[in-house]
Amino acid sequence: MMLPMPRSRKGIAEFGFQMIGYLVGYLAFLGILSSLLLITLRQAADTHGMEFYLAQSRLLYSPDSFFVEDKELMRSYPSIVDSEKLKEETLLALFAEQKGLGIKFQHGTHPPVFYNRDFYEVGEYVLDAPYSTYTGTLISIPSLMGSLQAPASLGVVYTR
Repeated sequence: MMLPMPRSRKGIAEFGFQMIGYLVGYLAFLGILSSLLLITLRQAADTHGMEFYLAQSRLLYSPDSFFVEDKELMRSYPSIVDSEKLKEETLLALFAEQKGLGIKFQHGTHPPVFYNRDFYEVGEYVLDAPYSTYTGTLISIPSLMGSLQAPASLGVVYTR
């Protein structure tokens, strides 16, 4: 908006006050707009639960995991368990010294394989308790190991 230039001292003072008024108005408008934007982004950018997703993806799709890997396609198949890799050493190598995380994987009647067993057992016990500092999930995956078709259970527990 173009304001006419004043020709007298009184006009210059009024012009200055008008410009200050416009400036205050613009700053108030930008302040309200930025506050609304920050409130919206803070609610939209919630990353709660990403730890579980990252740990689960690393366990299911990593070539170093205990699922069968196709060397030509460089792809792992999370529904086919390699019985030779189903050891705690595999999990230890996959999650090298990651704190605040516990994992349990069990296929059918095979004994469970743990990463950070003590942490997992405490976390599983209080997983859904109100005011618990532990969170995570337990899922079941249809899978094969040799000729044995059985559900595999995967539990991931971490601290909030």
